[in-house]
Amino acid sequence: MKKFAAIILFLQSLLLLPGLTSANGTSYFEDSEFPTGHVLPLDDGIVSILREELFIDVKQDSSGFFNLENPTLRADIEVHYEMFNETDEDLTMPIAFPQPGQSDQWNITLDGKEVALTGTINIHQQELMGSDRHDDWIQPRTGETYPFEGFNVLECVKNFESKTFDVVLKAGKTHSLVVQYVASFGQDERASLHPVYRLDYLLHPASYWSDFNELTIQIDVPSRSSVHVNLLMEKEGSYTFKGNFDNLPEEDIVLFISPSSGLFIDLFNTRISPFLFLISLVVVFYIAMQRSVLQNKWFSICLLLVFSYAGYDILSHKILGYPFTAIQYFIFIGYILILLVISLIKMKRIDLKRGN
Repeated sequence: MKKFAAIILFLQSLLLLPGLTSANGTSYFEDSEFPTGHVLPLDDGIVSILREELFIDVKQDSSGFFNLENPTLRADIEVHYEMFNETDEDLTMPIAFPQPGQSDQWNITLDGKEVALTGTINIHQQELMGSDRHDDWIQPRTGETYPFEGFNVLECVKNFESKTFDVVLKAGKTHSLVVQYVASFGQDERASLHPVYRLDYLLHPASYWSDFNELTIQIDVPSRSSVHVNLLMEKEGSYTFKGNFDNLPEEDIVLFISPSSGLFIDLFNTRISPFLFLISLVVVFYIAMQRSVLQNKWFSICLLLVFSYAGYDILSHKILGYPFTAIQYFIFIGYILILLVISLIKMKRIDLKRGN
């Protein structure tokens, strides 16, 4: 029995060896994303924002069977503005909305009527972000702050593309402006086992209006996600964060999310830990199968299914970077074959005992 256990451990170690030795030489996806932001007046005018309600609904694309790519996150953003024309004249106000990154499904309405985009302009980064930039990234699972080592668009691009449109504001009237669109996240796979996603929403452009009053923010995230928001917000329920501000915050909104990777893989934070856990699973499975109390075939099959799922949950998550990611398929196949060999030997012994 001891010799057989040693053979099993040796085979499992051979399967895991490529993963343990090649992780440092692999490549992972690291890409920041342009910030999105607040409406910005392009002409001088006495127009104030009485109230803004910002809704950010984070969606996670579901992955298929044994998809080794990390999930894609997108933000369905909806912003409601109450705008007040303080003058005695009607104003045609050209407005820019910073959104140079990937976005689609634009919809703008003023008092319920659709407003068409008129084009794009480039606005200097400092005008949109001010002098207080949030360059560091944060791993929301641990709260650790770390420098981003991937491609940083803020270092390379100084002028941000902004969508433009015109609205007509009646004299002395309050109008309801609603902007809806979909924005993408920046992503960092290298920093830890679980990817970190980042979304920046600019608030600094709001300072260009004649006055800005109340701001309400609501952020909804996928279930079992780890979240960090730089602004002071309260958690309501399991997946909603809300914040109310009487004045414009000094910082822009920076949202970090690390979605759940799986039932078992979520237990680990380093890349080597899941592989070591797989070895321990094989040992535990072997010992459990040798117990004399397990004389029922159906119980043994159920045990096999549970341990197989644990291996799938771990190895279907992207642990190794390119070009070694595909090795995880072969490790999983080897892991399942080892479990099957142990199970078949156990069932054969059960049949022999029943025959006697």
